[in-house]
Formats: sequence, structure tokens, C-alpha cells
Amino acid sequence: MNITELNRRVTFQRYTQQESDTGELTRILQDYKTVWAAVTTLYGLEYEEAKKLREELTYRIVTRYFSDVNDEMLIKFRNKTFEILDILNTDSTDNQLILMCREKVDTRANRIKSIWK
Repeated sequence: MNITELNRRVTFQRYTQQESDTGELTRILQDYKTVWAAVTTLYGLEYEEAKKLREELTYRIVTRYFSDVNDEMLIKFRNKTFEILDILNTDSTDNQLILMCREKVDTRANRIKSIWK
């Protein structure tokens, strides 16, 4: 891994339960950890292979290794939120993680946009 390629700040988010004033437990999304990463869109053959599995745009996010990442987390980068599809520990050396992700789309907002088109 070339450390200079990790030139984007991404924030891992995770759901936690919080008790409301009425005593109900609600799930809220909280920032967990902000790290340096490389964020790339898959294209060419990689994109075509990914597209066979999914219609969404697929991204590869590379970070330094940390053990507490899981596929229930979300990743925030600029104004986009990504769902983690796969977590790859390259060569099982605990040096870097390759996260295959897709952009999370607010379907409600898309439905509203499509009505006004």
C-alpha cells in the first residue's frame, strides 16, 4: 500500500441504540471513526463485472487495517453515504482493508424527484 494514495477523509458510521425521554429505544446513526482512505469508482472490466451482480454504482475504498469494521457500518464521504458490501483483508496481513461498497440512495427522495420529472 502506498500511503500517499490514502488522501481522502472518510467517516465510518454505526447504528447505536439510544433511550428516548419516554423510555423507548431508538436506533440512531453516529459517527464512529474518521480515517484516511483511497476512494475509487470501479470502471472498465471491474465495473462491468460488478454491474453483473448489482445495478448500482460500485466503489472501492481502501484504508489502513483496523479490526472493528463490519458490514453493518456505513461510510460517509463528502455528501455521499456508502453501504459496505464486502470487507477484504489483503493477504491476511492486517495492513490494509479493501471495502467494496455501493452508494446508498434515499429511495424516498428519488421517488419525489421522479414525480416532478
